[in-house]
Amino acid sequence: MIVLYSKIYTIAKGHAQRAGVNAMTSSNRASSVTSSQTTSFGRELKIAKMLGIVVLCFVICWLPFEIINVVILIDEGVETCAVELADTVSCWLAYLHSSLNPLLYAFTGSEFRRAFRKLLCKREWRTGIAFSGGGIRSAAFCSGVLRYVLQHEIVLDYLSCVSGGGFTGASYLDWKYHHNQQDNPEWHQEFFDHLRKRSGFFCSWRNPFLGIIDSLMLVILCVVVAVIFPAFTTLAFALPTAFSVDYIFGDILRAGFHCPNDSAPKNATESEGCLFVQGHDQTFTLFGVVWATCVGFYVLRFLFPPRHFSIRNKLKVFYVSAGCTLLMTFLPWFFEVFLRVHTSVYVNGFLLLGSIALWLGFPPLRNTASLALLIYAYAYVTKWRVYKSPVLHISYSDNLFYKALLGSAILLWMTPFLGLFNMGAVQTYNRWRLQKAFFSPQSTGCLGCSGISFHDIIPFCSCADTPEWERLDKGFVTMGDLADMKPEYICNTVVNNWQKEAGGVGSKSFELLILSPTGIERLDENPEDNSFAGKIQPRDLPLSDVMATSAAVLALYMGVFDVRAETVRNLQMVLGVHGGKSLISDPSRDVAGSTIACCRFLPVIIQLFIVVPVILPPFLTNDWHAILVVWYLTIVVLAMVTAALPTAPENSGCADKFVRWCTVNIYHVRFARLLLRTVDLGPVPPPLLNLSDGGHIEQLGLLALLKKRLKKIVVVDGTSVGVGQSASAQLLWSLDLARKRLRCSFSAMDGRDIVEDLRSKLEEMPDNCKPRFYKFRVDYYEKNVDGLSDEKVGEGEILLILPRHPDVGITNSTESLRSWTDCIRHTHQPINSKLWGPGPDLEAGEVDRLTGCCCECCHVTYYNSCCGILCGFFPYHKTLNQFFTPAMFSAYHREGYRACLDADIGQFLTEETGGKK
Repeated sequence: MIVLYSKIYTIAKGHAQRAGVNAMTSSNRASSVTSSQTTSFGRELKIAKMLGIVVLCFVICWLPFEIINVVILIDEGVETCAVELADTVSCWLAYLHSSLNPLLYAFTGSEFRRAFRKLLCKREWRTGIAFSGGGIRSAAFCSGVLRYVLQHEIVLDYLSCVSGGGFTGASYLDWKYHHNQQDNPEWHQEFFDHLRKRSGFFCSWRNPFLGIIDSLMLVILCVVVAVIFPAFTTLAFALPTAFSVDYIFGDILRAGFHCPNDSAPKNATESEGCLFVQGHDQTFTLFGVVWATCVGFYVLRFLFPPRHFSIRNKLKVFYVSAGCTLLMTFLPWFFEVFLRVHTSVYVNGFLLLGSIALWLGFPPLRNTASLALLIYAYAYVTKWRVYKSPVLHISYSDNLFYKALLGSAILLWMTPFLGLFNMGAVQTYNRWRLQKAFFSPQSTGCLGCSGISFHDIIPFCSCADTPEWERLDKGFVTMGDLADMKPEYICNTVVNNWQKEAGGVGSKSFELLILSPTGIERLDENPEDNSFAGKIQPRDLPLSDVMATSAAVLALYMGVFDVRAETVRNLQMVLGVHGGKSLISDPSRDVAGSTIACCRFLPVIIQLFIVVPVILPPFLTNDWHAILVVWYLTIVVLAMVTAALPTAPENSGCADKFVRWCTVNIYHVRFARLLLRTVDLGPVPPPLLNLSDGGHIEQLGLLALLKKRLKKIVVVDGTSVGVGQSASAQLLWSLDLARKRLRCSFSAMDGRDIVEDLRSKLEEMPDNCKPRFYKFRVDYYEKNVDGLSDEKVGEGEILLILPRHPDVGITNSTESLRSWTDCIRHTHQPINSKLWGPGPDLEAGEVDRLTGCCCECCHVTYYNSCCGILCGFFPYHKTLNQFFTPAMFSAYHREGYRACLDADIGQFLTEETGGKK
C-alpha cells in the first residue's frame, strides 16, 4: 500500500509541476495567464497535496500495527503487558484509519467535500441560475451552460428564465418531467440533439418541402391577421355609425344642399346625389358646439391631478366621443363641399397614397397615418349615407344601404369571435411553434398542439369546468406539475396597466410578474401578501403558454419601452399583429358559466342584443328609427363608460364585479379598455392580466433571484449588444433596478465600486484578454421595524457569464484545443463531434462564416461580410426574425460551455461565500 500510494503521489506531483511550468512558460509568452489555466494548475496542486496527506496518515496508522506483528512473529515468547498494550493500541489505530479516510478526503478535496455535504448536511444556502432573453441566440448559449451544469451534477435550487432563455429552461424541465423527474445522461444527449435539430423553429429549411409549408403558413397568418380580420372587425361599425349620424345630424348637415327628393332650384346643375347650393348657419353652429364640447372636456381632464385618474378616464370618454362626433360630421361635409366630383378622384388618391407613404416611410408617423386611414374610410361611408353621393363609383340607394346594414349586423355579431381570435392568433401560433420544436414528444402530440384549444382565445368556449379540468389525463405539462422538481422554474413576465398604489405623473403602470410552480407574485409584493390567493394558480398555466408569454417581444404593451411603442400601438390594436397574453386572473368567478352553468353562453346572447338595433332598420318605419338609434348609442356609451372604470380595489362591490365580468366576457368592453388604456388600481389583480416579455423590464432574469436573497447566483447573459453599447449594459441596468426595488447593494470582490471594476476588468481589457465571466458581491437590506433605516439581512455572490468572439475573449495557450473528452466525466456518454464540433473551444474561422439565415448553405464568409450589417456577427447575431440554423446553435452552445469552463461555476456554486479557490 505504501508503495502504491507513493507511486500515485509521485505521478500527481510531477503532473502538477509540469502544469506549473507550462503555465509559467505561457505567462512569459503572453501578457497574462488565463483564468482556466490558473484554475487547472491549482486543482492539480490540490490533488497532489491531498494524496500526500492521505499517504502520511496511512503510514502513521498502519506502520505501528505492522511492526508489532512482525516483532510478535519473530519472538513468540514476548507477551509482556507493554507489548499487549502496544498491540491493542496499534490495532485500534489501524481500525481508526478506516474511519479517517472519509474525513481526510472531505477536508482535503472540494469534490469529496461537496459530496459529503450533500449526504450529511443540509446546505446552508440556496443557489440559482438565470437564463437571459435574446431569442434563439440566447437559448443556444444557455443550452451550453445547461449541459455543463448537468454533466457536473451541479445542484440548483432555482432556474429563472426570460424570453429566449426560457426556450432552453422550460423545455429542459418538460423533458425531465416526462423522464420520471430524474436526470439521466442518455435523455440529456437526446434533448440537446433535439434542440439543435429544431433550432429553426419558425421556418426550418432542413427539408425544402417543410420550409415552403412553414413560409406559406406565415404568409397566410399575416394576411388573415393584418388584412382580412381587421377589415371585418373595424368596418362592421362603419354603416351603423353612418346610420346614427344621418338620423341625428342629417338634416343639419344637408342644410344648404339640394337632394334628389327635393324640388331642384333653377340654378342647380343635374348630378347624382345632393348638390351644394349655399352655406347654412345651422351647420357651422353644430361644428362649433361639438368642437367646444371636445375642447372643454379635454381641458377639464387636466384640471384633476393624476391621482384622480378614474375621473380623468371618465372625462377622456366624453372628449373622445365628442371628438369622434366632430370628425364624423365635419369630414363628410368637407368632402362633399370641397371635394366635388371633378376633383375627388385626384384629391382622394393623393390623400390615400400620402397616408400610405407616411405609414411605410416614416415610422414615427405610423400611428397618425393608420388612424387617418380609418377615419378617412368612416367619413366616406357617412358621406355616402348622408349626401347620397357615389363613393368608389357605387351609387347610393336605400335598398343597397339596408342590405349592407344587414351584412354589418352579421359582422358585428361575429366581431367578438374574430377580434379575440385576431388578438390571440400571433401568441397562439408562437406558442405552437415553440412547443412543437423544443418540448418532448409526450407533451406535444402528433401535431404539436397538445394543450392548445379555443379556450385559450375565447373563454366561454370551454367544455370543461375547473374540477373536471384537473381530472383530465393531459399529456402536456403545467406549472403546477413542476412543484416537486428541482430546480424550481421561474418565468419572468411583465404585467401592464396595473398599479398597486396611486402615484403621480412618474408612476409606472407595469411591474415584473413572477410565475413559478409555487405561486404567482409581483416583484414589489411582500411574500405574505399573496394577492393571487384563491385566483389563478400555477396548475392553470400550461408550461408552453408561460414560455411563449415570456417571449412576447412584440406585445401591445412593452413595459419600459412603452413610450417608444406608442407610435404603433393603435395600429397593433386594429390589425392584431401583436403577441402578449391576456390572462384571466380569476377564471372561477369572472368567466361566464364558471359559477352558473346555464350562463355559459350569456355573452353570445348579449351580443345578439347588441346587434338587434342594426338588424331592424330595414324592417321598421322611420318612426322606430329613433328608438333603434338611441338603443345603439346607449350600448356604445355603456361599453365606453364600463371600459373607463378601473378595477382591483381591496373592497370590491357589485359595480366592480360587474365591470370585471364585462371586461372578461364582452369583447367590445375589452377592446375599449385597450383604446382608453385604462389602468387598474389596487392590490387585487385586475380581471385581465396584460402580460408581455419579461425583457420589457429586465432581460437577465436576475431580479427574481435577488428577491429570494440567494447566496450564489449565476447570470447567463445572452442578450444583444448594440453599436456603441458596453457588454455590461444589461447588468448595470438590472443592478440599478435591484437597488431601487429590492434594496440591494453591489460591490466588487475586493470592495471596489462595481461600475469602475466592470469598466476596468470587463470593458477595457484588450482583445484576446477579455474574460467570459465576472464575479461580484451583493448585500441584501430590508427596512427596519421602525421604517427609518435599512438593516442588512444577508449577502451573496453573483457570477456573470457572457459570450466572446474567439479573437476577443481570453484564449488558451498555444497547446491544442480541448476536446469534449477532456471536459466531460467518464460516466457520461460522449458528445457527437459531427454535430457539436471537436470541443468547446471555437476558432475564428468557424464563427466568421455564420450568417443570420434560415439555411445552412448561407454560411459563407463572403456572404456574412455582406449581410452582417443586417443580421449581425457572432456572438451577437440579431434574432428578431428568429431564423437560426443547427450550425449557429452549435457555435453558441460551445461558447456557453467554454464560458463555464473558464468560470468554473461548479466551484463557485459550492464554495463558501467569500471563499477562495
